[in-house]
Amino acid sequence: MSMIKVIVNGLDVTVPNGFATYEELVALSKEDGKYRPEKGHHSICYTKGPEGSREGTVLPKGFTVLEEGMVFDITDTSSKA
Repeated sequence: MSMIKVIVNGLDVTVPNGFATYEELVALSKEDGKYRPEKGHHSICYTKGPEGSREGTVLPKGFTVLEEGMVFDITDTSSKA
């Protein structure tokens, strides 16, 4: 499978070409590379996406088609209380 580079929270990441799920994207934003649903909700916004979906969001249980150079901003939005 071919690989492409995307940007996750300012860092270059190499991923398999195709698509990425919400869970896979959250894992890419973590230092240990693991998705833990019990750790809260995350907001995922992207730019430089594929034609027809240049900007958008990825919701839980959702996915997006990947494009070389896509930029993802992934933020932990869970309550810190």
